[in-house]
Amino acid sequence: MTGRTGTVRLSRAQLAGLPLHSAALPIACVEGWSTSDQWWRGVRLRDLAALVGYDGAPPDVFVESLQRRGAFRRAALRANQVADPRSLLALYVNGEELSPTTATRRGSSCPPRPVCSTPSGWPG
Repeated sequence: MTGRTGTVRLSRAQLAGLPLHSAALPIACVEGWSTSDQWWRGVRLRDLAALVGYDGAPPDVFVESLQRRGAFRRAALRANQVADPRSLLALYVNGEELSPTTATRRGSSCPPRPVCSTPSGWPG
């Protein structure tokens, strides 16, 4: 992450060591499918923004997946999405750790993944 105070790089273990929060949110995939609410657990996007100097009023952000290819490997999130306490960089869904294996089985993007209370343009 890069922000006002510089760049912060976090491993998955470091992310998991930050305060984790939960939110019940559906998947509304840009590829045209959706689900009812899923139980997500991860780090609040606004907490991550605060780590790079955006306390209080986070900005719009640009998220890029570690996936090397694909039309939906990038997403622009609005400031209100980042500020919403339900918006997470999810590490778990329905009690199951998100991993490349679970992502492939579920047909969704590789973890961790941003989940927001409003459509984000991120693939399912």
